[in-house]
Amino acid sequence: MVGRGEELTAILSRLRRGVGTVVVGEAGLGKSVLAREVRRQLDAGGLRTQLVLCSRGSDFPLQMVTEAVASGNLELLVVDDAHLLDEDSAELLWQIGRAHV
Repeated sequence: MVGRGEELTAILSRLRRGVGTVVVGEAGLGKSVLAREVRRQLDAGGLRTQLVLCSRGSDFPLQMVTEAVASGNLELLVVDDAHLLDEDSAELLWQIGRAHV
C-alpha cells in the first residue's frame, strides 16, 4: 500500500473501534485497492467480512447479506462501487448501516 499507509491505519483504527467508514473519491485513485487491503488485514485478524463488488447490471446479494447480518456471521461489509447499486439494494445497505449506529 505505497502512499496509503496513513489512510489504511486510520480506517483500521476506526473499524476496530466499531466506527463505520466510507471511502469516496474520484475514479482511479485506488479506493478499491485500499478497501481490499483493509478487508485482508481484518480477515487476517479473525473478523468475519464480506466483500460485495457492484457493477452495472449485477444483482446485489440481498438475501445473502440479510441472512449474514441477521445471524451475526458478518462483522464487516465492504461494498465496492456502491454508487452502482439499484434502489432496493441501496435501501437495504442504508438500513443495515442505520441498524448498527
